[in-house]
Amino acid sequence: MNRNSAMPSVVPISGSRSPRFRTIAGAALLVSMGSAVLVGCGKTAIPTRPAMVHYDPDLKAYWASLYWGEPVSIGGMRAGEARPSRSAGATRVAHDINTVVVGTEAIPMFQVTTQGVSGAYRAHIYIDDQLWWDVAGQARTSPLGSVYHYGKTWVPADTGVHVLRMIVDPDSLVAEVDETNNELRLDVKVILGDLRCAILHFIQRRNGYPYQVDEVQVNTPVDIVVLTAADGSYPNHREVLDACGTVLLDRRADMSGGTLYSGWRLDTLQFTPASTGTCQVRFDVDPDGEFPNDRDRRDNTSTRTLTVRP
Repeated sequence: MNRNSAMPSVVPISGSRSPRFRTIAGAALLVSMGSAVLVGCGKTAIPTRPAMVHYDPDLKAYWASLYWGEPVSIGGMRAGEARPSRSAGATRVAHDINTVVVGTEAIPMFQVTTQGVSGAYRAHIYIDDQLWWDVAGQARTSPLGSVYHYGKTWVPADTGVHVLRMIVDPDSLVAEVDETNNELRLDVKVILGDLRCAILHFIQRRNGYPYQVDEVQVNTPVDIVVLTAADGSYPNHREVLDACGTVLLDRRADMSGGTLYSGWRLDTLQFTPASTGTCQVRFDVDPDGEFPNDRDRRDNTSTRTLTVRP
């Protein structure tokens, strides 16, 4: 009786582990079933595509500047189609970027951003409130694309501050979320030109090699190197070079340059001093003041001293 009555007491003890066993077994069965489904179907997971970003349509007059370069066709252009700047000479002019010499060429450049816009639009560009250019543009298809409008040459006829203004979509034909950013203003300062000169070097040749000198022996040939430069147009102006009271040069010449780079010319004249002492060399451009459109006449004269030894 005691042995038989003790048997049932063992069953509840071993039976108390059955929930844990059932949980583990069930998890294993689910993993096996899932693996069988994947292997059996032979399918892989499909990557999800990112949601498309919506850009509200908006034309914007974004940026303006001046461009000096080779002639380009009129119309909207991408930035990558811009051509390198040209130089009329090697003398760089230190002007503010929005400064133009009167009577010289400059090309205004305007950038329009075309967020979420497709198709064509128009832009009006004014100079001092006078319509200067009515140009069409084709919106870039990229969501945040932009178009550059340049190619028409502007030659200011008088000095002072001139206002360049662009209005994009002036007739409001393009549906936009913001109509207040379609106008852009660029102030351009137009200045007088400048004609100038300089005596650069005295050159003496020894054994076939050139040497820069400040003194020479009497009756020894020396080369005088002079520079003439101009911002603006100075046709048929006078140039005079005098060395020790002897006129080496008295001529009429043409000179012109642009805003970013000057026009320039180098001349070399040979001179043989015939007497010892201090010799003053003087170079003048426009000595008679025939060109009033010269903003700084102090650089129209250059002097330099050559010492002549016995």
